[in-house]
Amino acid sequence: MISCRIKYLASCFLGVISFLLFCKSSCGQTNAAKHKDLPSYHIPTSEEKKKEFKKSMIAPAALFVAGGIAFTDNDFWSDDAWADGRNRYFSDFRVRVDDYLAFAPVATVYGLQLAGIKGKHTLYDQTAILLKAELIAFTVVGSLKGITMRERPDMANNQSFPSGHTAQAFIGATFLHREYGHLSPWYSIGGYTAATAVGAMRIMNNKHYLSDVLFGAGIGILVTNLSYLTHGYKRTKRRQGLTVLPTYNQGTLGFSAGLRF
Repeated sequence: MISCRIKYLASCFLGVISFLLFCKSSCGQTNAAKHKDLPSYHIPTSEEKKKEFKKSMIAPAALFVAGGIAFTDNDFWSDDAWADGRNRYFSDFRVRVDDYLAFAPVATVYGLQLAGIKGKHTLYDQTAILLKAELIAFTVVGSLKGITMRERPDMANNQSFPSGHTAQAFIGATFLHREYGHLSPWYSIGGYTAATAVGAMRIMNNKHYLSDVLFGAGIGILVTNLSYLTHGYKRTKRRQGLTVLPTYNQGTLGFSAGLRF
């Protein structure tokens, strides 16, 4: 039993490592090296956007293909094979870490901003890009869940496909990668490691099939890249800061705060 568990974990580990290396090479910032010395409000040209669009489609397309293969009947890379392995060796696995880890990459971006480590874009642009990606993902994931009505492995409901947790995690990982990956590859590695761990735990918690997670990851990367490609960047910098003022109303002392992006 122990040797079988080791083999199962080893195969999962190799798959995760291969995926992380693939993401690092395929989800790179096309213009990071070229424009690393330009201000954060640099506006990509149409030619740059075309090149970036082609490169940004590689990882999502590969994940969708891998997810499609997982639907097929085979002994290794299939929903049934991974579900059987989980139920055979880790049937008692239960954690809630994935509920929180999915938001860690996004929290990291804003934490770095608060620490004074500036990303590739302004706080205003970062927030607008993220909100657009979240809205698109919410629409796509919600629609697919309603259309497919796939039952979860634990039979809790019919909201299995695709994995919303995984989509959220990879939105955050791609967001972190594109904002800070040009400063250090460890930001990208950390973000995608956390996102991949979320996907793995969704399977281990018996909440999703392999294909659910792969499609969720592809959607997360895709919508974030599209959000960057379609964003209307501010041409001038705006002063950013927090303003706190005291207030007095009918004998009550208080404070009012305003954040300028």
